[in-house]
Amino acid sequence: MITPEAFEKIYEEYTQNIANARKQDHPEAQIIHHFISFLERGFGIKAREIGIERSVRIAKIERKGRIDLLFGDLIFEFKRELKGKRIDRQQLIHYLEGLKDEEGREYTGIFTDGLIFEVYAWQGEGFEKVDRFQLGNGSLSAEEVRWRLDAYLFSQTNILPTARDIEFRYGSQSPTFRKARKKLEELYQRVKDTPLLSTWRVQWERLLIRVYGEDISSEIYKGPIKADELFLRHTYLSQFARILAYAALYDLPDTHATIEGVLNGKAFKSSGARNIGGGDFFSWVLMPDIKDDALELFFRIAQSLIVYDLSRIDQDLLKQLYQNLNEEQHELGEYYTPDWLAELVLREIDYQPNQSLYDPACGSGTFLFSAIKHLEARGLHGQQLVEHAVKNICGTDVHPLAVIIARINYLLALSQHLQGMNTTIEIPVYMANALSPVIQAQSKDSEKNTLPIEVPPLHNSDQPEYFRIPNTVAQNPDLYTDMIRLIEGLAKTGQKADDRFDENVREKYQAHKVTLTDTDLIHWRKNLELLKTLIEDDRNGIWAFILSNLARPLTFAQRRFDVVVGNPPWLSYRYIKNKSYQNEVKKAYIDFELIETNDTKLFTQMDLSTLFYALSQDYYLKKGGTLAFVLPLSVITGAKQHRAFQAHRRISRILDFEEVEPLFNVPTCVLIDDGNTPTATVPSARFSAKLPAQELPLSRAEALLTRKDGKHRFMDDQIRSPHYHTAFYQGATLVPRNFCFVVPQREGYGIAVMTDPDVNRDTKAPYKDVFLRGEVHDPYLYATLLSKYLVPFGYSKLHLVALPFILKDGRLIAIEDLTEFIYKGHNESGEWFKQAARKWDELKKSTDKKTFIERLNYHNGVINQNPLHPYKVIQATSGSNIAAFVLESESAIHQVKVRVPKAIIIDCTTYYYEAASREEAHYLCAILNSTVINKAIKPYQPKGQMGARHINRLPFEACEIPEFDADDRDHQALAALSQAAHQQIELLKSSGKLEGRVSTIRRKARQMVEKELTEIDTIARRVVSF
Repeated sequence: MITPEAFEKIYEEYTQNIANARKQDHPEAQIIHHFISFLERGFGIKAREIGIERSVRIAKIERKGRIDLLFGDLIFEFKRELKGKRIDRQQLIHYLEGLKDEEGREYTGIFTDGLIFEVYAWQGEGFEKVDRFQLGNGSLSAEEVRWRLDAYLFSQTNILPTARDIEFRYGSQSPTFRKARKKLEELYQRVKDTPLLSTWRVQWERLLIRVYGEDISSEIYKGPIKADELFLRHTYLSQFARILAYAALYDLPDTHATIEGVLNGKAFKSSGARNIGGGDFFSWVLMPDIKDDALELFFRIAQSLIVYDLSRIDQDLLKQLYQNLNEEQHELGEYYTPDWLAELVLREIDYQPNQSLYDPACGSGTFLFSAIKHLEARGLHGQQLVEHAVKNICGTDVHPLAVIIARINYLLALSQHLQGMNTTIEIPVYMANALSPVIQAQSKDSEKNTLPIEVPPLHNSDQPEYFRIPNTVAQNPDLYTDMIRLIEGLAKTGQKADDRFDENVREKYQAHKVTLTDTDLIHWRKNLELLKTLIEDDRNGIWAFILSNLARPLTFAQRRFDVVVGNPPWLSYRYIKNKSYQNEVKKAYIDFELIETNDTKLFTQMDLSTLFYALSQDYYLKKGGTLAFVLPLSVITGAKQHRAFQAHRRISRILDFEEVEPLFNVPTCVLIDDGNTPTATVPSARFSAKLPAQELPLSRAEALLTRKDGKHRFMDDQIRSPHYHTAFYQGATLVPRNFCFVVPQREGYGIAVMTDPDVNRDTKAPYKDVFLRGEVHDPYLYATLLSKYLVPFGYSKLHLVALPFILKDGRLIAIEDLTEFIYKGHNESGEWFKQAARKWDELKKSTDKKTFIERLNYHNGVINQNPLHPYKVIQATSGSNIAAFVLESESAIHQVKVRVPKAIIIDCTTYYYEAASREEAHYLCAILNSTVINKAIKPYQPKGQMGARHINRLPFEACEIPEFDADDRDHQALAALSQAAHQQIELLKSSGKLEGRVSTIRRKARQMVEKELTEIDTIARRVVSF
């Protein structure tokens, strides 16, 4: 086998040879010669396996052509230069069409100059370009080139399987997936209208509401992958995972009958694992009308696995493939845990072989896989490990595909230990909502003793029906399993609930020492009748599968675990569109004291991760047990929405991974509750590293990780500078910006204005590229400052805004009746605002009942301002570093050259304080811009993909800033330094150098006032307390 080092050398030689051949204008035959040599040396392909210049009939033009190179089902057409060459590309397509007509096979065509590869494949109605990649330009490493080419060649054998290799060969960009997806769509179209498939789809979509926060099949769903496409992707991956598992445990399936056994699960049942396949949402591929074609599809995929030595699996192979085929998960708060991090967490909490473990949102099963491997390394092997794992290492997830993948990974982790065992096992990973115990507690009294499982109606006009599982059974896993098997077996034979059924139910309750009530018996009779009806209506399909899973969280809450670990969903509340789910989550936030009932504005900023932490502490963790969750770092910063979480939830230790790259696209931490009582400061460990890849084993990652132990102090509720905190206000929400930010029309005159193109660049749909044109009179023109143009001690530019407000006696008054513009003789202005209001009503969300003026003046953000106040301190609401300046309204107005605004309105991207004097304003501005304040607030700033962000009023919460004292020399000195710094920034602006991106202009500003800032810091250290 060719080593990676040897391949890299061969690859470098090849790219150099091709470059030289092209430079010296060698014929195409020379390029073909170099490519064949590359295949021989780099991929072990024998020259005799390659067909050169094969003749093929081109039916459409009634002649024969010669294919440059043929390997397997690949046709290569070589040219010295690809630019232009439309006729040559068309000839390759003719070759592909000719072979399809002649042999009935769908070949893949590759048009190449030896470095650039364009791939053409059959797409239902013709051959189209489906892929393009380039060698030798640095876009792909040598290792990636090997994967990329071999995803087409499949030339390797007995290679060590890795998650990355699996992704290249079988992921969404692979030729294998493209062919399979096309075939699956064809099969789906043939059966999509059957009642059975409709049942599968409806239940699958309902479960995904918990994942995506909304109905993915609705017309208003804006996700990048629509429901039909996602269903096909999930089907492909679930069946591929089963095939991979079977091949790893036993051998490659060698017949269609074996493949059928793999897909329906019988092949696993006969070998000891009874809940790996069959009866789930993706069993539709075995429907009689399409089964033969589906078996042929998956048989071909199974044969391609011959490239791997599947006896050597030491990582979660399916995780990256799962992510790759679910492209929007990061947008929705699903971040999959790399193996090294899961291993590190288990080591940090000292997970022991005698402990039970539960992951309530297990995803693809990384923590479960790592837990098994961790115990294996601690000395558990064979039957001892298998029996301990299936009894004590458990997981749940609401995502139906995740559960299948997690079960497969779990089985793969145990694969070497199952050899020679005769025991039948059930993989303890279940498709269930870990929030179920909370939802049960929220239920009405009449439902509290049962777990209701809704069966959607067959027709929209019908009412839903319910299975009702008595809580006493839901909390007893063995009795629960027995009862589901009983009603499933009887329903399939058409048996009605009779005296014999009643007696059988009594016997099962007695065997498990559970008291049977008359109400329980009635529920089980109705459950049997409902299941029988579903079978008779051809709507059963998956109900036994659903029933056997959904009650598990109640069982686990009754049992409790020594260790609860995981990486729960980080889905923000604002992304939950489903009303029922919203209500459940909102009530749970309040019940767990994660938010106060009067803090309604913070609901949209909450996410599910803290809810899962609280849930696990209260429902699933044994007393004295250990909880360890991967969470966004923002939950331990000063973000207001997480203050209650920090105050009410026990946190014993913190692992901080903000400085580890690559990891997730937002800063990350691990919170640990090991039962120790927290103190004012929590022990923490900060890790840092530049890793070569996100997915690594801990053995490689730990050599690169550095660790620094310390303490973390949470932001408390104390306001250390109340005199300033209560007087700093956020500006007005001047949105949609395209309807109020204006510039004079270039071709216009006088009062003609149009939407400011500058703000359109940052505007999002549906308002982006909506431009208004019209006329606005001077009384309705104001200026504002966006925070991205704010720098320490100044700003780079102001914007004009047209607002339906009039300045009267120093206050702003809204003009809500547009006829007022006519009375004032400003008809044209009235038309502008009528146009803006009409566009707002047309484009706003259907749930938004606010008028255009109410949107602008949200929370009275406009009318509460005093635009004529002479001295205001303006501070950016967010940014990596704090920035503030003193706005002297009268002079600032005259810096707007195009039209003179009536006043300056503060925008919501900044906070403002109306100072009593110029000296107080500059004193406060100096302190806010100091390094002292900047460093003090850093630990409490919520952090996102771009680092620290929200500042808001943190300086007054974290720091004790004295009120201005005109007689205090330090206060006077700070005010003078601020005024000097403002003069320096004005000089920088007048020179034309205060331009560029926000980070650039703020850096330039700090450099310009470096001397003043140094002196400010010296004094601020004396003045400010913490």
